[in-house]
Amino acid sequence: MELDRDLFLPVSREDMARRGWDFYDFLLITGDAYVDHPSFGPAIIGRVLEAEGYRILERNWRSGRSEIDLIAQRGDIIAFVEVKTRGEHALAAPAAFVTRAQRRRIALAAVEYLRARGIYNTGAVQPRFDVFEIVTGGPDGACVTRFSHLVNAYDTGDLDVFL
Repeated sequence: MELDRDLFLPVSREDMARRGWDFYDFLLITGDAYVDHPSFGPAIIGRVLEAEGYRILERNWRSGRSEIDLIAQRGDIIAFVEVKTRGEHALAAPAAFVTRAQRRRIALAAVEYLRARGIYNTGAVQPRFDVFEIVTGGPDGACVTRFSHLVNAYDTGDLDVFL
């Protein structure tokens, strides 16, 4: 399902130019009461990846009990992306909450995804595992205070998964 980008505010100069906008009249930034909804992180990060030139292939792709938040491609790279959101007072960075067991489930799901498309171990694509960290805070805890893209955040060498 392709989203109609014109239903949303522009997120870049290119979006504005495509619509014939030279400038914003004003920009209102406010907290989002739904920032803790499970769909929030992948929705935001999907837009960020698109702005970086990636094409979103899948959102919340499932294989058995495993789920991959986003699968994105740019050139021959297919990024399997886990999105972690935590409050600014969390005990550790969001990426620290991606456990070894979760990394293994994601890697096995990635193998299943690639096999289902006939591109597993063919050299046609280079799989990569990224983590996006989203940190929230502010007076109501509903504002994104920062996010970071951890490219190639982990490999599968210690997970007994061949990719």
